[in-house]
Amino acid sequence: MTTLTDAEWALVGRLEKMIKAKRRRNELRSAYMDGKHLLTKLPPSSPPYLRQLRTVLGWPAKAVEALARRIRLDGFDFPGDTLGVDELLAANDYFAMSAQAQVSALVHSTVFVTVTAGGAGEPEAVVSHVTAMNGTGEWDTRRREFTSFLAVNRWPKAGTASGLRSDGEFTLFLNHEVVTVVDGKVVSRAVSPVRMPVTHMSYKPRLDRPFGSSRISRPVMSITDSAVRTIIRSEGTADFYGVPWFMIFGPDESSFSKDGWQMVMDRINAIPDNTEPGVQNPRADVKQFTQGSQQPHVDQLQVLAGLFAGETNIPVSSLGVGLSQANPTSAESYLASREDLIAEAEDAQANWTSPHVQVARWVFQIANGVGDVPPGLVSVRPVWHDTRYTSRAAAADANVKLVGAFPWMSNSDTLIGTLGFDAATTARLLEDKKRAVGVQVFAGLMGDADGRSSGAVSQTGS
Repeated sequence: MTTLTDAEWALVGRLEKMIKAKRRRNELRSAYMDGKHLLTKLPPSSPPYLRQLRTVLGWPAKAVEALARRIRLDGFDFPGDTLGVDELLAANDYFAMSAQAQVSALVHSTVFVTVTAGGAGEPEAVVSHVTAMNGTGEWDTRRREFTSFLAVNRWPKAGTASGLRSDGEFTLFLNHEVVTVVDGKVVSRAVSPVRMPVTHMSYKPRLDRPFGSSRISRPVMSITDSAVRTIIRSEGTADFYGVPWFMIFGPDESSFSKDGWQMVMDRINAIPDNTEPGVQNPRADVKQFTQGSQQPHVDQLQVLAGLFAGETNIPVSSLGVGLSQANPTSAESYLASREDLIAEAEDAQANWTSPHVQVARWVFQIANGVGDVPPGLVSVRPVWHDTRYTSRAAAADANVKLVGAFPWMSNSDTLIGTLGFDAATTARLLEDKKRAVGVQVFAGLMGDADGRSSGAVSQTGS
């Protein structure tokens, strides 16, 4: 069949509507993330020329990136043989793509991960990440998996009345089946050994919201808008604050032939006396008034920064406000100021562990065409980087204390992984350890041989 069945087209239509129903909010959050959201309702007190300014604030991006940097997948822990899974993941650049997917999950609340069989010039199993802007599916809460999923690779051109039925490219995931459609025609209908090789990585999922919530929440957007309005007000006030405010009594209009900017820039300003007869005050009387202060705007911005920090669990100093608190007095106070953010990162790691395990198993199953998970992959687990940014000196000191309490840990390779080295450095250190142990064993054997020989000679001589 060169096209989908009526039931399949109906399913595509439902899923397409689900994507479009969330598109406006997802696009709005993307605009906040990219610093492209502009206020449509500016403060009524802002001068006309300030209404042309395109003022934006990077706080939403800071909220996302500050958390994303603390969630880093270092690798997988295989109890035995990797069965080639590590090579398949490397061929998909899985760890770099997962880091990008995590950012998308924080922005749009979720990101979807699919695994399909590779074509010519591709890995045997291809891992793809689909944002909430381009994919969705029907979720079975009982089995905790998708019953169907739509991933749109290319949307129809604007003005196409029939939508995906005649234009665009998408992949439809069904029960043990993956269907690829281009411009309304089925170009591939493949059988999958996995019933539904699609999972999701969601931020703060709940029972009633399995796809989670966005890090750029409504309170975050509202506080950001208030902060932008405060900045715009301060821009207008700064112009008046930077120019002295005078009231002049007595002179005629001929004394003010220069424009305002020229009067500000002139070094010497002289106002002649009014020589007209009958004038009560021939000499100009100049009085200066105190300008409005910028401090109220600064105070308001600090209050908004505190509200934003409370909503996102990041320190106020990270927002560029309250810089007097930027340098903590100790490592303990630094950790204390980020304890809530660390807890957020650990919670996200716990929620995203299962999707990574599923992907590791699926790439093996699809690459080898088997439906069952091999025993060697039943206990595979992702290895997460420490969310606390512990220094190597502090980690080494902690390890010394651990070895003192548990001497057997000195022979554990796991201990090296707690020092904060990357995977490649850790692997080289373990190889160096093996070589060092081998040299010691060889030296010990040679020493034992020498000892036995000398002992035998001594006995013979006696």
